[in-house]
Amino acid sequence: METDFIFHEVYGVYYRTVAKIINRMLDDDDNDFSCGKTIGLEEVMDIIAKTAFKESLGKTSPSSNLLAAAIDCNRYKGVIDAKVKNGNVVYGTTLKHPARMPLTLLEKRWLKTISADPRIRLFDCKFPDLIGIEPLYDKADIHYCGQYYLGDDYEAEEYITIFKTIKKAIKEHYWLRISYISPRDGLIEGLFEPQRLQYSIKEDRFRLFALKDGVLYTINLSRIIGCEFESKIKLPSPHHYLETSYIEVIINNNRRTLERFLLYFSNYERRTTNLGDGVFSVKIVFPKQDETEVLVNNLSYIPMVRVIAPEEMKDKFMHRIQKQKELWKEITLKDQRKP
Repeated sequence: METDFIFHEVYGVYYRTVAKIINRMLDDDDNDFSCGKTIGLEEVMDIIAKTAFKESLGKTSPSSNLLAAAIDCNRYKGVIDAKVKNGNVVYGTTLKHPARMPLTLLEKRWLKTISADPRIRLFDCKFPDLIGIEPLYDKADIHYCGQYYLGDDYEAEEYITIFKTIKKAIKEHYWLRISYISPRDGLIEGLFEPQRLQYSIKEDRFRLFALKDGVLYTINLSRIIGCEFESKIKLPSPHHYLETSYIEVIINNNRRTLERFLLYFSNYERRTTNLGDGVFSVKIVFPKQDETEVLVNNLSYIPMVRVIAPEEMKDKFMHRIQKQKELWKEITLKDQRKP
């Protein structure tokens, strides 16, 4: 089947409805049609009523126009068959595999775009054959404002191995023996209980939150020089240990500020309230360790954003604005003194 079209009948409501009926028949081993279970007319009609158009339901008989078409062996090769069981008509299928929709060209182009992201190798994603498929866009087409250029090396085999080791340890509850270089304390080694991974958009880095002797450590993966599995964790620590903070701001939604703001902070919990006249209140809840980063990122949305709570964050916000004003004033004076 050609997949160069965004719109094709195979993606229409009728094909989708028949696919749901077939898949319902294949989700059980109790079957007189040797490939799945049989279902009654009431269940078939329920699927059609919820998925297809109203005119798909027969008006003068207990059968369905769509069902009648599906069991028409001359037109559709009998993908759905009917038989009498205990005095009732039941439906089944002789198909052996679930109905799956083929990928459209647009979907393939999106997958091609995602597959080109170097971070995708960290997650063992499997892609279909995308040879000859053009991506929707190239990485060089996008410029990230406010992001450091010296992010993690996602293509380094050692980095990939460390990431996958940590990811498995978090999921399956393993202790990790980690060695890493701290910029302040030098080499740190020990047995850590990994808690979670976090991605920093601004720094383009992954961080690991891990416990060691009851103390929470934040470790940049790029600083890890050794990472190995130890024994299973018998009693994993609860995840409520992370101390959280929040910031509440008022946004004037000019130039789609709200959309850009929510997207930028999409890795945190956000609560939005529409105050009317294009003004919104947004509350962001974040780990205490990210306070400086969140505060600095909010500064990039001035003058559309105003911090209103808590008082401590308001003071820090104003302090940074004042420092920027003083720095700008100093630069301006230096320029005026130049001959």
